[in-house]
Amino acid sequence: MVKFLRLRGDEIRSPGGTLILAFPCQSEDDHRVWWGLGLAMRDAFLSAAADGYLDNDVVLRHGNSMGTRTVEQVHEALEQVKDVWSIEHLSQKDALHPGYSSYLEACVGAGEDQKRDAYVDFARTLVEMTYAVYTPFLLQAIRKAKNNGSSNGAEVGASGANEEKELIEKLKHRSLGYYCEREMGSPFWIPYIYVRLGRK
Repeated sequence: MVKFLRLRGDEIRSPGGTLILAFPCQSEDDHRVWWGLGLAMRDAFLSAAADGYLDNDVVLRHGNSMGTRTVEQVHEALEQVKDVWSIEHLSQKDALHPGYSSYLEACVGAGEDQKRDAYVDFARTLVEMTYAVYTPFLLQAIRKAKNNGSSNGAEVGASGANEEKELIEKLKHRSLGYYCEREMGSPFWIPYIYVRLGRK
């Protein structure tokens, strides 16, 4: 984050330029926010390893991490760039995922099967959102495990783009199933940090 802020400092007019940031973070009650989705992904990875699709090392490295910063970590990073930026505003607020409102609207007057289908559609959005960010790191770990040799005899060797895509789709499908099994009907809150910085 420090490198990012210094690079933006090189690009933004001094003095008087402004940088506005908003990004997901860890909240004080992170268990409530990310835990269900994190558990679903972990279980998808574990089941894929048990079925021989994924190397154990990939699961250990990537099976339980969302990679979000704490407010304290953001303050620490900003302290390191105080020669470039002044903090004009910093706050943290939980935002309800907008897809949850669509789910609630779909439930009005709907039967139980329709409500379930609507929640699965909402949960699919969450899974797709997470894998959109996570997939490059996951593929890097899978390729590394393939090059180093599998620790559990897994066919980690997705030998091309199609095989890698198929593996990611399997993981998404499993993650979705585990998430819906545990969280059916639950809202999904995303804690955000909002920062406004002034260029010195």
